[in-house]
Amino acid sequence: GMSLPEYINELRVSRACRLLADERPKVTDIALECGFHSLANFNRRFRQITRMAPRDYRLQLRRSSTLAQAL
Repeated sequence: GMSLPEYINELRVSRACRLLADERPKVTDIALECGFHSLANFNRRFRQITRMAPRDYRLQLRRSSTLAQAL
C-alpha cells in the first residue's frame, strides 16, 4: 500500500534507527550512510516516519537503556 520511494525511505529510516542506538556516530554520518544526501531531508523523512527527530530518538533510546540498567 505504499509507493516505492516511501518503501525505500522506510528501509533507510529503519536502518538509521538501528545505527542511532550506537552513540558514537554523528547523526549527519548516519544520514549519509543510509542514503540521504542532505541532513535536512533525512530529518524530514525521519520525523515523518517516527514522529520524532533523530536526536530525540537517540535520547529516548539512551533513557530507556539507563532505566533498564537501573532495574
